[in-house]
Amino acid sequence: MVTTSSPFTRSPTVARSTWTKRSALPQYSPREHQERQQERQQERQQALPMALVTAAAVSLCFTASPSLADTFESKCIGCHAGGGNIVERSATLSLPDLERNGVDTVERIFDIVYGGRGKMPGFGLDCAPKGACTFGPRLSDEEVQEVSEYVLNQARLGW
Repeated sequence: MVTTSSPFTRSPTVARSTWTKRSALPQYSPREHQERQQERQQERQQALPMALVTAAAVSLCFTASPSLADTFESKCIGCHAGGGNIVERSATLSLPDLERNGVDTVERIFDIVYGGRGKMPGFGLDCAPKGACTFGPRLSDEEVQEVSEYVLNQARLGW
């Protein structure tokens, strides 16, 4: 069999022309494999209780008031139902999208909710220029802060 630099090799056991992809994963001895499995299992066992405690603490600390949920529903739900985005699919309110777009802090979310960005209008009292802002009633700085915290909390909880 001829060795090439291609990641594909010809399977010598099959009579017809069949190609298989070589694995790029490292090869471990059975003992190394068993040790790695045990390490991963221990990590998972330690991570689960911590994740449950964290989730419980977050939900207790950031339980949205009915008025906050109402504010989100009246101002944002038209485009961001369930944390989605009907205008721009790559800019949802899911945590991975927020992180990828550099909007994974309350401050950055506040800036966007207040002044708008792209096709999203701003909702802050002093939003300018007028064409970039909502034509409806505006939100106070406190309301924008609360909505920003609500969005980040919901993203962490997975909407």
